[in-house]
Amino acid sequence: MASDYGVKMKLKVERTLDSTQRSKWIDFLERCENSHARQHPVFAFAEHGKGRHAIFVWGEEGGEIVSVAIFSLNNLCKFHWFILDAVALSGPCFLDAKTGQEFIKLFIDYAKKRHMSNVRISPYWFYPEAEVLEKAIRDLGFIPMKGRGGESNRQYTGIVDISLSKDEILANFSKSARREVRRATRQEVTVKYASTFLEAQLFYNALNDMNRDRHMPVVSENEYTEMYNNIFNTQDVGVIINAYKGGVFLGGIWLMRVGNNANVSQFVVSPEALHNLSNLRIAPFIWYEAMCWAKDKGCKNFDVEGYVEDVDKSNPMYNIYKYKREFSPKGVYRINEYIFVISRAKYNIQHGFDVINKAKRRIIKYFQIGFTKIMSLR
Repeated sequence: MASDYGVKMKLKVERTLDSTQRSKWIDFLERCENSHARQHPVFAFAEHGKGRHAIFVWGEEGGEIVSVAIFSLNNLCKFHWFILDAVALSGPCFLDAKTGQEFIKLFIDYAKKRHMSNVRISPYWFYPEAEVLEKAIRDLGFIPMKGRGGESNRQYTGIVDISLSKDEILANFSKSARREVRRATRQEVTVKYASTFLEAQLFYNALNDMNRDRHMPVVSENEYTEMYNNIFNTQDVGVIINAYKGGVFLGGIWLMRVGNNANVSQFVVSPEALHNLSNLRIAPFIWYEAMCWAKDKGCKNFDVEGYVEDVDKSNPMYNIYKYKREFSPKGVYRINEYIFVISRAKYNIQHGFDVINKAKRRIIKYFQIGFTKIMSLR
């Protein structure tokens, strides 16, 4: 499937990477300031677990890699020739806006020749530096995805500086958060990196329980099996950190990293187990351990993945932002997801399927809530 496109920059497209290509890809990510772990080769396996295909795309100049992207392909009814969309999760990655614009343009040309429906991108760039990239993306014909980020077309998040010493990182926590870390230590709470499938499964079971309670989609067994086999068992690019008290699971966090950047993906707790510990707030303890892991891996930035500094109590995310505020993240904005529509007909088909699936989830959620209310009256 190897393909070359472009004049100055050569676009390479492969379904798999050999050892040399993989090594060059990872080396590029490690030195790219705006890299995200989702663009590490191992995350292609996560897409396989979701039933999607992934392709590796990179740009070369003078034989050197200057941009990379893993695109996840959504095929209608498994027909390889009917690709609805190509999605780069927190990517592509490139060194500067001009290079990124050329790389994205070359991939659009490739996508058109492959009769794709649309291309979606979300480079891991922060403002104000991202302003020049946003203009370059819009000049290519990309538009913001609707319903994401409101008028600003930006994602809100927070970055914790973990280039400091571990003591300084903890000192920047709020007074109450530091107290909870000490309290967890006194109560002999311990953490363990999930090094076996059963330990990882313990975390995912808790995650799916939480998602069911919130009427959100659960993680399939195929997906977390692929994640463990290709990501968590090495504890290099991604890790699950579980907290225990006397062998009882209290909660855990899943994070990933590449280069200077670490990103939190999921965080879960066991309310019943924590209630037995006088309602210990385990979040500060687990998140501090996560920051220490990322720092030991050479990271300098810890993205809490979703954060607003000033938010009203009426906001449904208020409690989540409140506990994240205890870690003293700096509120920042990053580029939101953008889409380039190639085939309006295919895009409308995809949109129709999305509407149907959302309606199905709403119906299921409605009956789940109703059943829960009925059971609570018994």
